Amino acid sequence: MNMYEQNQANQQTPVHPVNQLMQQQPIPPPPPPPLPVKKEPVDRFTAGKVQGAVWENQGEFGKHYNLEISKQWKDKQDKWQKTYNLSPTDGSDAKIIIDCFLAKYRLKMGGS
Repeated sequence: MNMYEQNQANQQTPVHPVNQLMQQQPIPPPPPPPLPVKKEPVDRFTAGKVQGAVWENQGEFGKHYNLEISKQWKDKQDKWQKTYNLSPTDGSDAKIIIDCFLAKYRLKMGGS
């Protein structure tokens, strides 16, 4: 092998700068899909410590409404807690919430 051939064998083929950059940095994964939009109640009722949240849903026969009844209180660490279990003393407050819900939404749902 003559000097020219040795020189050619020792030289590497130049790499284009873009190709060099792509070889050095891995391609990042695609971004995650967006989070679903959190649905909010369309209405709320409160009586004492008992709350009612009205949820609108779309069904086979059109819109309908559901009532979620819960109770909230602050614990010893001053943090809000929530339960769906009601005591007998919560009964009259729960009845007020149910009556308000029925008065407002019974006709919207086609009831009499």
